[in-house]
Amino acid sequence: MDEQSNNLTSYRNTSRRQLFQTVFDHVESKTDKPAECESTIKLLKILNYFKECVFNLFLHENSCNTSQNANNVDSKNFYHALENSWHNVPQCCTEPYILKGYPLTNMPWRYYIKLLWIPNNEMLNIWTHLIPFFYFIWMLLNFNQELDLVKTWPLFLVTICAIILMGCSSFAHMFHSRSCFYHRSWFLIDYIGITAFAFGSTVTHFFACAEVSYYNSFGWYNLVILTLICCAGYLCFTISKVGKVTVDKARSLKLWSNGLGYFHGLLPLFNRFYISEDPVIYYHKVHILCMLFAPIWYAADIPQKYWPGRFDIVGHSHQIFHVFGALACYFDIQAVYSDVTRPNGHWAALETQGDYPSLQLIGTFSFLLLTFCFCLFRYCLKFIPPLGECQRSNQCICASFCSFNITELLQDSKSKIDQENTKLL
Repeated sequence: MDEQSNNLTSYRNTSRRQLFQTVFDHVESKTDKPAECESTIKLLKILNYFKECVFNLFLHENSCNTSQNANNVDSKNFYHALENSWHNVPQCCTEPYILKGYPLTNMPWRYYIKLLWIPNNEMLNIWTHLIPFFYFIWMLLNFNQELDLVKTWPLFLVTICAIILMGCSSFAHMFHSRSCFYHRSWFLIDYIGITAFAFGSTVTHFFACAEVSYYNSFGWYNLVILTLICCAGYLCFTISKVGKVTVDKARSLKLWSNGLGYFHGLLPLFNRFYISEDPVIYYHKVHILCMLFAPIWYAADIPQKYWPGRFDIVGHSHQIFHVFGALACYFDIQAVYSDVTRPNGHWAALETQGDYPSLQLIGTFSFLLLTFCFCLFRYCLKFIPPLGECQRSNQCICASFCSFNITELLQDSKSKIDQENTKLL
């Protein structure tokens, strides 16, 4: 068994096709196949299983370590990222079905600023949120000239939270590729931006867009509930990034936990859709549709799932996810602006309630939420491998692949072959 393992290890630097054929021929030659056709088919199924396992092992074996082939990529070449494939970067920095276009790892910080204009798979991820970042700042400045933002704090809150979301996302996609450590660190910051917008958006739905009857069911205690939900959401984000979970489970944890939390924040709007019809509802409906399509595209990996390699730079699902996310923020801001500025609108009725919160109270809960997020962020840094590279440890998000070794593969496959031979005899 050890000799077979050593023989397989010697083929690590060969092509995928060569490794396939070598393993298949080796096991096939060592197996006593019965003459019956049915027995031969069963054994070939086992061999095919063995071949698929070896392929999966080879595919992910070195995905958590930077390949030496990356040293052959000239960073001075304007198109160098187009030559850098997925196996040259840590597994945690890769995107499903994106084969090339990855920035180089362990480069100076100024290199990653160049990702704004050199062709790479993060360029449009950055711009699809960097442009809305500056646009939302421009919107906030215009709101400040037109309205008293202290009094109309729901509009100020949702706009400033959208700015935080766009900024954190842009910088995370710009600098995360430096190493596995910085990947996890920057995306934990990105998740703070997501949590901030979730807080700002859901709070304004309750305190600026809800029906008075729905608001009175909880009153200002909604603020406490929404803050706790956002804290739980960021906790799930951190577990998905530094916890001992697989990539698929991490995605599911992020989508379901925060999706259910945001659904709670949309309940005032659903109640409003059922009770009344007004022109502002259009903005709310478009915002909800964009917020619904964003995670769908993120989780489905469409279109690169069906045409791997064709959408490495332009058009992959993460970029579409960003576009829908930015549109959702824009229409949410427009909806809140319409509710706040509309005479005799929902906000005009809500602000007259006796327990309606002030900007100071909103600021207090916002500070508590951000303090919780930053403290949890600092705590999670202890669980990120400090060497700047994705190590073969249980802390790695792809630990299920890293712990999968050749010896276990051979033992499992041999036992299946022995069991089948026993049945045939």
